[in-house]
Amino acid sequence: MAEVVEIDNLPEIYVMEFGGNYYLVRGAQYLDQILFGKEPLGFPVLIKSVKTWDEVLLNWENSGGSMPWILNPGIVERMERDNRKLTSDSFNA
Repeated sequence: MAEVVEIDNLPEIYVMEFGGNYYLVRGAQYLDQILFGKEPLGFPVLIKSVKTWDEVLLNWENSGGSMPWILNPGIVERMERDNRKLTSDSFNA
């Protein structure tokens, strides 16, 4: 069953991995900076693997009819390499 993620301080950018794809579920206002930025982001990025598509949709910040942005794995790799990254399977990190 899908669950809303409970985190005290949810980072500005939140990416969920499902089925080998990465979806931007929070931080769309930073999309240009994520896609085209040359400098590391100045804040943490949370990247979380989930087991169901429902978890992606349930945690998505904008449920106004469109779908979450899918991110190229190369962009996610760059974010992992260049930025402070928070990861957790249990969200009790």
